[in-house]
Amino acid sequence: MKATFDELGYKYFYKTLNSKDYGIPQHRQRIFVIGFKGKSVNFDFPEPIPLQNSMQDFLEDYIESKYYLKEKGVKFVTSFKNRKKRYTQINGNIAICQKANQQFNWHGDFVFEDIENAEFNERPLHKYE
Repeated sequence: MKATFDELGYKYFYKTLNSKDYGIPQHRQRIFVIGFKGKSVNFDFPEPIPLQNSMQDFLEDYIESKYYLKEKGVKFVTSFKNRKKRYTQINGNIAICQKANQQFNWHGDFVFEDIENAEFNERPLHKYE
């Protein structure tokens, strides 16, 4: 890729940035490439900013009971294997990056809530017109 940019006369800059360093409480590393054709340009990527929110700041206060894991799910999520390999995280402040197949398994971020203190929202939804 670098050779192609050079061949085409681009001045380019690249850097791996993580969203957690720019105000989003999620580990999400991405490579950013900025290019300018035929110009001598000085470019600096933005400096990281302090994280002011945690993942929990974006969660709803009242959750439908269908989103709570059953016993089998709790055992899977809390298993030593998953915690050791960091497939799952419980009560993390910064979310781990989601995988493409995450919707089909129990890998990812979870919030532990004592079921005795849980507040469920079981109200039916109504279509907005």
